Amino acid sequence: MASKLTKRDVQVFESLFRLGRARKRQKVRWEEFVLAMTHFGFACGTGGGHSGSVRTFTSPASMGGTTVTLDESKPMPQPPRPGKTCQTT
Repeated sequence: MASKLTKRDVQVFESLFRLGRARKRQKVRWEEFVLAMTHFGFACGTGGGHSGSVRTFTSPASMGGTTVTLDESKPMPQPPRPGKTCQTT
């Protein structure tokens, strides 16, 4: 599955998902996020015909081989608070 996660990788995921001691979300640099994802086993490439800041992360086959595409230059929307549901437009 994943190669060895560093202490910082764990901190990145704890901050993103409010796990462990990171109950309060902290800033995570894009480069730290990309590194943590690759250490976790995701492949990272350019985003499906896009260029620049768009990156596609693909999980290993053992984790379903699913893909998510993110754009570094666009701020992510604030996630819903626990117990709330996401609304799509």
